[in-house]
Amino acid sequence: MKKLPVLLACLVFFTMCSIAQNPTIVFSQNKCDYGKLDDLRDQTRSTMAPILNNLVQEGKLINWGILEHRWGDEWNWNIYYAAKDIPTFLDAFQTMIRRGSEADPEFTSRIWETCFEHKDAMYAETMGYTSTGSGPLVKSMTMFNLPNGYTGDQVKASLKIANEAIAKLGYFGNGYAFYMVKDPEVQTEQCLVEGTWLSQEVYDIIHASEEWQEATSNDKEMWDQIMANRMYRRYHKQ
Repeated sequence: MKKLPVLLACLVFFTMCSIAQNPTIVFSQNKCDYGKLDDLRDQTRSTMAPILNNLVQEGKLINWGILEHRWGDEWNWNIYYAAKDIPTFLDAFQTMIRRGSEADPEFTSRIWETCFEHKDAMYAETMGYTSTGSGPLVKSMTMFNLPNGYTGDQVKASLKIANEAIAKLGYFGNGYAFYMVKDPEVQTEQCLVEGTWLSQEVYDIIHASEEWQEATSNDKEMWDQIMANRMYRRYHKQ
């Protein structure tokens, strides 16, 4: 636990000195006992992964992941976090620690028992697909009211399954986000599903895939009702 205040202090320093708020990648490298990695994976999947996934859904992180050693060096268990800027990452990191401690007070200490050496690094993205390429070329917008008997949470959960299928296909950066109006006086088109697609070709591949069709078939009755009364637009970047 001593490493966390040091990391936070460094991040605060970099935040104060930072001028350009480019996308931020934080890379946490660890040397861990190979014999204990299975337990560490299981603990991470059950405790921290749901918290980090929620932080992505809440917009506090762009992405996160764990990279394990295959060839090259002894840093065999590495975590990366991607956020739109340093302050956003700081907020996400502090939230992760708080929620993780609430879910399992011993989880962090077990990491340090399993991993005997650790180092952190922070990077600012200066070049990438969105800066040298075109970024997403297609946006889809579906506006609708909730069908009778269904809730926003059900729509959100269904879209999460679809997004997981898209990620398994390897098309990161594509998928759906769900929004609802807060004004109770708004009686029409209270819900919005925004789709982000790197290209029309990627859109077509995803929607033709067995993985996507299987994922979206779980709530077919709900989506049939939504589709019957929706307003749908697909926009192409000019």
